[in-house]
Parts: sequence; structure tokens; C-alpha cells
Amino acid sequence: MAKKYSVEIIEKLANRFAQAKLYRPMHISRYEPGTELSYEVIPVESKTAATVKVLIDKFIGGGYAGQVYKVKILENDGDVQGLEVGSTKALKILIPPSGFARIFRNALYWIGFQAPFQQQVNPTAARAG
Repeated sequence: MAKKYSVEIIEKLANRFAQAKLYRPMHISRYEPGTELSYEVIPVESKTAATVKVLIDKFIGGGYAGQVYKVKILENDGDVQGLEVGSTKALKILIPPSGFARIFRNALYWIGFQAPFQQQVNPTAARAG
């Protein structure tokens, strides 16, 4: 019999992990709806950094190139055009949801470019897209 996926159990486990105060960070393979994330963003057209806080609305999908989420912009403390508070956007996280997908992606990039996946290891490559 298949077991049901429970967000409540995941939250309880995450809280217990935080209470243990381990030195090793918790590995999160996927974010759940209702999770708030905060990112420092630097627009392509300027060098001024801003902090943007988003609320995960829905997991859209994921594969070897990363994960995509539908998010709502909660805060934008800088002058980043296009990220208006209250708007809905897509957020791409360049970490695949599974270990096999990460290995597959890294192997493809190593064969094709003889280098690691640049968008994940080089901030300038990520800004350039």
C-alpha cells in the first residue's frame, strides 16, 4: 500500500532537526507551499543588490536542470523592476530535486564543456543566464 505524502510530517521532522542543533545543514530537496524564502538579488542592468522575500505557492516541476515554483513576491527592499510586491512569478532553483538528476546533469555538462554546471558554481554565469 502506498503511503500518503504529508506536509505536516515533513514540517514536524524539520522542526525536530532544527531543535537538534546539528552542525550539518538539513538537505531540502523540495520546498512546500507556504514556505517563505529570502534571496539577495542583483539585477542585470545594475550593481545594486536588493533582498526579495517570496512565498512558495506551488511546485510546478523539476528535472535535471533544476526546480520551478510559482511564487508570490512578499517584499522587495530594493529598486528591482519587475518584482513588484504582490505579483506572481516563476522561480527557478538550479538544484535538481533528486541525486540521480544532479549526477546526470553534471555528467552532461562535463562531457559537453569539460567543466562543472556554471550557473550553480559561478554567480556571473547565473546573472548572464
